[in-house]
Amino acid sequence: MYGCKGSGVASLSLILKDKKEDVIGIDTDKYVYTEDELIKNNIPIYSFNTYKFKKDDILIYGHSFNDALEVINAKKICKKNYEYHEYLNEIIKESKLSIAICGSHGKTYTTGLISKILDKLTNVSYLIGDGEGQYKGNDIFVFEACEYQDHFLMYHPDICIVLNIDYDHVDYFKLFEEYIESFKKFINQSKVVILNKNDQNIIKLNINNA
Repeated sequence: MYGCKGSGVASLSLILKDKKEDVIGIDTDKYVYTEDELIKNNIPIYSFNTYKFKKDDILIYGHSFNDALEVINAKKICKKNYEYHEYLNEIIKESKLSIAICGSHGKTYTTGLISKILDKLTNVSYLIGDGEGQYKGNDIFVFEACEYQDHFLMYHPDICIVLNIDYDHVDYFKLFEEYIESFKKFINQSKVVILNKNDQNIIKLNINNA
């Protein structure tokens, strides 16, 4: 798990640990709060450029490390490699019911809230964008779906909850219209959609059957 202290990769690391995988983290030596749960779950964390990759390793890396030299070299060694959102999609696809939480603001809080409520009722697996992750089987998977660089367009959830739309990630989306269109595409590839129609930009999507 390269960049294991990143909030999403940390969450995914905990999920894979729950799935009884042999998980190894790689990241900076600088303290980040997300490492607490990794250590608590006996996930070793190596410093950058200290782990010796093996061909049978599965490399999963955060998107900010896509161009890191160590990752580029590791890809030549490891049989399988995935960017974070690519492997997250593997978890989504194996789930019987997937619930995606998206929006410009409030994803982490809402994903956490829904996950905790459902977890009181049944076995729920979840990935929250604050470094929290849990796997209790493939019945229900609740996850935070981020629009950054159109990553969420890889997912096809059973249920999509759209909280709000407020122009963000301007380094990638050069126009607000592009940002809006990305959300519309994600909505169209979700089976059931729940929209917050108090949000003016969501109203602009002109989706009437959600």
